[in-house]
Amino acid sequence: MADKENTDDVPFSAEQARGHIKTLRHNVNNSLLLITSAAELIKLKPESAVRYADQILEQQDSIVREFREFGRKMEKNLGIPDV
Repeated sequence: MADKENTDDVPFSAEQARGHIKTLRHNVNNSLLLITSAAELIKLKPESAVRYADQILEQQDSIVREFREFGRKMEKNLGIPDV
C-alpha cells in the first residue's frame, strides 16, 4: 500500500477534490464554532475575556492554515506553479 506522501504528485480525481473540500469546510466550521462559543462566553463572563480572546486568535490561525494547505493542494493538482 502506497503511503499518502508518495501519492501527492498524482493528480486527484473530482471525488478526491470533493473530499478535500469537505475536510476544509468541516475544519473551518469547527474553528468558527469555537470562535462563536468563546465570544458567547466572553459576553457571559467578561472577566475571562483574555483567556477566550487567546482561543479566538488561535482559531484564526487555524483557519488561515487550513486555507493555505487547501490552496497548495489545489495548485499542485492543477499544475499551477508557486509564485
